[in-house]
Amino acid sequence: MKNIPTLRVLSALTACVLCVIASGVSADPSRGAEFANETVDVTLRVAQDGSGDHRSVRQAVNRAVDLLRRGQRVKVTIGPGTYRERVTVNLDADDPASEPLLMIEGSSVEPSIISGSVKQGWEASTWQPVAGYPGVYAHEWTGGHTMYAGPWANNFGQVFEGTAARNESLWVGGRPLIAVSLDRYTWVDPDGPSGNIDGAGGVRDRNNQRGAFRYDGVDESGLAVLDRSWTFAVSNHPEAPEAFRNKVFIRIPADMRLEDVGPIEVAKPIGDHWFQGLITFRRKNNLIVRDLTVTHAGGSFLANTVGFFGTRNVLVERVNVVGNAVSGINFTPRTRRGEDPIRPSRITVRDTVVRDNGMSGLGGSLRDSLIERSDFSFNNWRGFAAGWSGWHYAGVKNGSTNRTTFRDCTFVGNQAIGLWFDVHCSEILYERCFAYANYGAGIFFELSGKNPEHGDDLARHCVSAYNNDLGYKISNMRRSTVVDCLAVNNRRHQMVLMNNQNEAGREPSSAAEYEFLRMEDNLIISQRPDGLAMGVANPQLDRGQELMKAYDGSRNRYLITDVGQPQFITAGYRRVDFSGWTNDLRDLGAVSAETGSTVEIVSPIGSDRLDFYRDQPNLLTEWCEARGVAIPWDLIERFRANPTWSDDRMEPFPTVDTR
Repeated sequence: MKNIPTLRVLSALTACVLCVIASGVSADPSRGAEFANETVDVTLRVAQDGSGDHRSVRQAVNRAVDLLRRGQRVKVTIGPGTYRERVTVNLDADDPASEPLLMIEGSSVEPSIISGSVKQGWEASTWQPVAGYPGVYAHEWTGGHTMYAGPWANNFGQVFEGTAARNESLWVGGRPLIAVSLDRYTWVDPDGPSGNIDGAGGVRDRNNQRGAFRYDGVDESGLAVLDRSWTFAVSNHPEAPEAFRNKVFIRIPADMRLEDVGPIEVAKPIGDHWFQGLITFRRKNNLIVRDLTVTHAGGSFLANTVGFFGTRNVLVERVNVVGNAVSGINFTPRTRRGEDPIRPSRITVRDTVVRDNGMSGLGGSLRDSLIERSDFSFNNWRGFAAGWSGWHYAGVKNGSTNRTTFRDCTFVGNQAIGLWFDVHCSEILYERCFAYANYGAGIFFELSGKNPEHGDDLARHCVSAYNNDLGYKISNMRRSTVVDCLAVNNRRHQMVLMNNQNEAGREPSSAAEYEFLRMEDNLIISQRPDGLAMGVANPQLDRGQELMKAYDGSRNRYLITDVGQPQFITAGYRRVDFSGWTNDLRDLGAVSAETGSTVEIVSPIGSDRLDFYRDQPNLLTEWCEARGVAIPWDLIERFRANPTWSDDRMEPFPTVDTR
């Protein structure tokens, strides 16, 4: 092993290695929406000043649906301005409006904004300062009493508690206020969580008694729960003390005047958390949505801002879904309760920003789709504040997704996982994606299932750096490949393979079922004293060994710090050095035991940090430039200036030191 200074690792990089991957995944140009042309029969113009056909987007879209039912192709153009309304296209399975082209386009010059909030009635003059609490103001609350325990409460005991169970959302000067709990509740389930999971993850126990929230009064500290600026709390239980009942309280910095902080806006809550959104398209095929900003959607923890339910052939282009208290965009097979699901297919999302949303950025299920040149950053701020940052949400989280490409997308500062494909996915291509400073893993492939048709995920020319968990996490995914990717100083493991079997036995369990787990031509950098470079994270020796048998690693380049402890993990959570890792691979008969891979010793992170700096070209910027990977400088610098999370909520990674 050769000792070299970190920032002097600037030797000329070879052109990107474009290996022929046996996984069967390719950059299929047929993925995504297809429109032979965009000619229409009718154009409906929306303008707030009355110069168009309609002043309301909802009215124009309703009129468009009538025309679609006559077989006409329709474009709705939306002039600049803010439209405070919900827009819904709600079609039945046999509705003739489902097939003719519908285009909805905002202005390409000035923003056309769909907003879920209202300002009228919430002006600064309508709030009253609260004596004894500098910066705290009170207002009457007419939104009613709303508490929702979440869909997993009765069956699995995963309860939305505190602010996650509520649906109030406020913004001051465009900034979301973080909810804190003033009213206190306890979840009471008479027979506890129950339910037998079937092979599809459903619950069969129909006799499970439903739980409910018990009201426990106002927090004993009263308005002291507003312990920091830019927070709010609502007390709206009928039994709350009169001093608090049906009021909302906000706190801003004590040295600021309320009338100077900008408009105060309150969301009009979205109803059904599964089937509604601020903008909703149900069973509408052949749809184009362009040049819109959608913001300030609020409601139940699982509500959507923009929802596509059972849709096919959809183009979403230059759409900004930003600053919402709920999820950003959702493509889901669900159409209505009790109806058979329809998988969204031939979807293209292009040049779109889905950022600063309270839950996930983009979620759902896709088939034959393409997501490119889009940004999914700084999402899940509401979930993180409510303690929901693990398996629930991500910058992007998709399940049961097939033949879909994510290309040239960014995932920065999400208070959750960056990019996550979960449950029964196949033929997913991640290309030139950039994941940085996400609270969870950067890029996560998970759970192909027992079906041999599932699997075949491929990441190539991707970056996963400085995430608070793992860089590339491959868990229960068969025939997965990470090729010519960059992993840098993620907090725990740069690249890891996992096999976490559950009672249902839905995961691959043997090397034969995994077939191969390929990692080739990657640059892996681990300078953190608590970081790890590569390995299998399985406390069960037999499962870890099965993964290692399927491992096919070659020509990887490791730059690691000599911190006095090994940075590779072999079966059973044993820490070993590079020679111990390769010896175990050979002993178990791995497909390839790091053939042609190299290890170099670099400086520790405290003295010579490899990171992305706009004006300091180094190994990382050179690597990205050679592969055409765009570095999202503004997003990286925004995170550094104002981090969205800290390390103090992450459990240490369990290992057994065998030095």
